[in-house]
Amino acid sequence: MPHGLKVYEPREEEVFPVLGVEMNEMLYHCSKSEYDWWSIDLLKPILRPIFDLYKEIVHKGEKITPIVECAKILYPAHEWVLYEDDDCRFAKHGVLTLIYSQYENAFRLERDEVDIWLTKQSQLFDYLHELKIDYRGLIDAGLAIDANTLDNPYK
Repeated sequence: MPHGLKVYEPREEEVFPVLGVEMNEMLYHCSKSEYDWWSIDLLKPILRPIFDLYKEIVHKGEKITPIVECAKILYPAHEWVLYEDDDCRFAKHGVLTLIYSQYENAFRLERDEVDIWLTKQSQLFDYLHELKIDYRGLIDAGLAIDANTLDNPYK
């Protein structure tokens, strides 16, 4: 499985890495030498909530702020920072602003508050997949486990 997705196994109340998916079953590594297949309906992926997009997290041993790293995908030479204004958070560099809209389920890039055509949406969402950020609302729907409620396996 790409990006090292992990699942919560309710029978053992433990976290295991996913090795593959076939039909409606998931293969996971349940001990040093054992593997098991379980119905996808019985296992829940462990994801980071969407609010982790604006928090400092540890990814591959490095502290990052995901929205800032997303902005660097668009303009890597710029110095981006996390900006907070009332209830809104986004990445900012000078007059450029990168915003993630949960309502639209899309990123928006603005220059002086005017939308700029954003051509790298798929790369940004691929990066959210790598970070295991739940932009689909699976945690709220009870279909995934919040990594912050466990001893976060993605540190």
